[in-house]
Amino acid sequence: MGGTLIRLCEQEHEVHVAYQTSGNIAVFDEAAIRHADFVAEYCKAFGVGQQQAERIEQHVEDFIRGKKPGQVDAPELQQIKG
Repeated sequence: MGGTLIRLCEQEHEVHVAYQTSGNIAVFDEAAIRHADFVAEYCKAFGVGQQQAERIEQHVEDFIRGKKPGQVDAPELQQIKG
């Protein structure tokens, strides 16, 4: 694909590249923890799904604490980051 893009640019075509991702690999762990904490506090304040939100928050925090460099994020963490 790179060669095609180079050729199109050399031929002075207007070239645009767009891509779409879930975004989960571009989100820092700390941001995910803040988000999980916010959701747990929101649920607590309004009395909705509090126990499940707190369980997920704790699971995410525990996973991040034990996370090894390069390790793939847990599915819950990927969902939050996405």
